[in-house]
Amino acid sequence: MISILTVGINGLLMGLVYGLMALGLSVVFGVTRIINFAHGEMLVLSALITTICYQTWGINPLLLLPFLSVALFAAGYGLQRHLINRLLNISDHGQFIALMAIGIILLNVELCFFGSQPQSIITSYSLYSFHIGPFLIDFIRILAAAVALVTTFILFLFFRYTSTGTAIRACVDNRSAAKVIGLNDQRLYAISFGVSGIVLAISGCLFSLLMDISPQTGPQLTLLSFIIVIIGGMTHQAGPLVGGIILGIAEAYTAFYAQSSFKSLISFGLLIIILLIKPQGLLTRRA
Repeated sequence: MISILTVGINGLLMGLVYGLMALGLSVVFGVTRIINFAHGEMLVLSALITTICYQTWGINPLLLLPFLSVALFAAGYGLQRHLINRLLNISDHGQFIALMAIGIILLNVELCFFGSQPQSIITSYSLYSFHIGPFLIDFIRILAAAVALVTTFILFLFFRYTSTGTAIRACVDNRSAAKVIGLNDQRLYAISFGVSGIVLAISGCLFSLLMDISPQTGPQLTLLSFIIVIIGGMTHQAGPLVGGIILGIAEAYTAFYAQSSFKSLISFGLLIIILLIKPQGLLTRRA
């Protein structure tokens, strides 16, 4: 019983990191109604930079968080401001193809600079474990989950209580009315992409501590983020977190009772079940 519960706790902790990753996709879609198909590639870029900096100069991954956050905020802001804004008025399939192309370009750039081999980080605290009551928990999972929770809470405060966050939510509710009262919707959309970039910078750093990362991981993480936000609900800020926890626990028990190769089976099985039972996702109220 203790082993079974320990597996569930580890799945919960990993699920919180999954939820943070998917939140970056949800933020962009919730504001602009555009799906960022370069989502996973941007996350992997952060993870690979973190890995190279640690392997080359021994820089603690957590110390890179502020610098990576600023860099990916600027990248997301610039991408939306100068490219994606021009795609808002074209057809949906045109947007789909253009954003797929951005993702493929970024994937190939990563292959050119970082190679195709998986990269990993083993820090001085990677192998630490300690007991919480009868449970043996990996320190690195607790650390990653704590960072994910703090980041999610800060994002909630940003969208709920700051003037910029309130303006972004106003654009989401009624873009025309927001423009009438003088809000610059294109600038706010760009800020949303930048905020998503910050989320991906932090998520990439955390993923580099938890698993091997290669450029080919990007499309897999994009697809996983889709599954999470659909399960949890795209229109609710807590939806990705709930979806991530559900998927993290499901994958943990799948690997424990069967084998890791069945994870995709469980992920897509959950997706189909949710779509059949509640197509709008588990949470639907807009946060």
